[in-house]
Amino acid sequence: MNDLGRDRTGVCSADLADHADDGPVQVFVQRSPHFRPPTDPATPTIMVGPGTGVAPFIGFLKDRQARGHNGPS
Repeated sequence: MNDLGRDRTGVCSADLADHADDGPVQVFVQRSPHFRPPTDPATPTIMVGPGTGVAPFIGFLKDRQARGHNGPS
């Protein structure tokens, strides 16, 4: 719960869950070629939440780890 006494949910996740039985959901997919981790293994990574939630950042960190990138995150 948050400090207002309400359960905390993601904006999109909660909306999809609330309307799960209402039928198809329209989505707009847009390429984002600059939203990716740096290619240089030593480059520090600063992550700022663009409204996507934490999942992309967890993926970025795991990708850097798997590639042996050692720059600070």
